[in-house]
Amino acid sequence: MTHSTLRTFFSGAVDALRSGYVQSAGSSSSSAGGLREARLRKVIKQILPPNVSVHHGDIIDAAEHASGQLDGVLVHPFGTSLKVDEDDPGVILAESAIAVLESKSTLTSQWSEVLEKARKVASLQRQYQGFNVYFGSIPVAPNRIPLHVIGNVGWQKAETLAAKVQELAACYPADDVPLVTVVQLSPPGIAYHQGPNGKPPFGANISPEVHRWDPLMRLCFLLTDASRTVLMSSPAWEKYLKYDAPLESE
Repeated sequence: MTHSTLRTFFSGAVDALRSGYVQSAGSSSSSAGGLREARLRKVIKQILPPNVSVHHGDIIDAAEHASGQLDGVLVHPFGTSLKVDEDDPGVILAESAIAVLESKSTLTSQWSEVLEKARKVASLQRQYQGFNVYFGSIPVAPNRIPLHVIGNVGWQKAETLAAKVQELAACYPADDVPLVTVVQLSPPGIAYHQGPNGKPPFGANISPEVHRWDPLMRLCFLLTDASRTVLMSSPAWEKYLKYDAPLESE
């Protein structure tokens, strides 16, 4: 049985996220989105290890792919997020991103937007200098960037939720699917999918309201586990820093 303190804590965290959706209901579309996203980043940041930062902005890779504006990006403690001011959206290198968070008020009516964003995230690929190796039992981050979708209102049946997370996974190359999850607050539910070599490979569950803490708790444990990945080598800087003309010597 889950510890009673954890049940109480994550029930409160779910209520905090739900309140963000309620507070933003009467605002314009852009303002409402900003309020929801800020609340999501704040709640998740407080739950994750302190050395993991949560930003918003765009992820780019060395092949000129770009994600577009993202609601939340978990950034490695030694990663790069470029910004002039602390509150500005960042420009984040793909090698620095641990995972992406996407927030929606109603998954059932906004799912096409989620898939559009997922395709952009799935196009990003990390490229490191040298080789990716294992440091003890702590793995290096996968080539593709994991995506975690959180919505206030979702589907009523676990079978539907399961089908949706498989649609999310299908946005990635079949042989390179990282962990992707869909979490909904009402009714409480979570579904996850990972590539053929992943553990666990697939699962979906809808919980009763009294267990509303469960999906968010599971997501936060997955994110905490993902934050243990080690950035063993630097991004392939020479692939980012391409000069259109040779530098003139003095």
